[in-house]
Amino acid sequence: MNQFNIYASVIVLLFLCDQGFSDIIICEGQSAYIHCKWPRHRIQIYQAIYGRTTGRIVCPHPSIRTHNCRSSVSNRKIKLQCNRRSLCKLDSNNHQFGDPCYGTYKYLEVKYKCSVCPHPSIRTHYCRSSVSIRKIKWQCNRRSPCKLESKNHQFGDPCNGTYKYLKVNYKCK
Repeated sequence: MNQFNIYASVIVLLFLCDQGFSDIIICEGQSAYIHCKWPRHRIQIYQAIYGRTTGRIVCPHPSIRTHNCRSSVSNRKIKLQCNRRSLCKLDSNNHQFGDPCYGTYKYLEVKYKCSVCPHPSIRTHYCRSSVSIRKIKWQCNRRSPCKLESKNHQFGDPCNGTYKYLKVNYKCK
């Protein structure tokens, strides 16, 4: 019979899903995909701008009259379309977002990250319970099976208002 033995060196994280942001720029009239390459990771859109916020360096074209325009709907539309998915197709065109600057060649710029915890209630990127290791050891050491639930009433709420998860490293003996 396998028995669980939780060691003192085990770190129980209730929340840790911070990764760097990625950027993609798609010139007007083109499409591209964003995706998360790791299992269980999901897209979190930080910002999506359709329009033009730079000069001729990004998506160069002879039709650039302004570099200070953005669609008022692009951020909301891309978040609704892509958040919490592992793959999302992005189309950069006036039909999708309207034409915020007529006569100017535009682009869609999306800043996103892939995260294990895509949830709207993320207020912090790192917190952990001070009692989790002790409680898990008491509940699981030398027991098989061991059932755990990640609940605030069991481990406290070290980061109030933030969606959390429980990660346990263990070894069967």
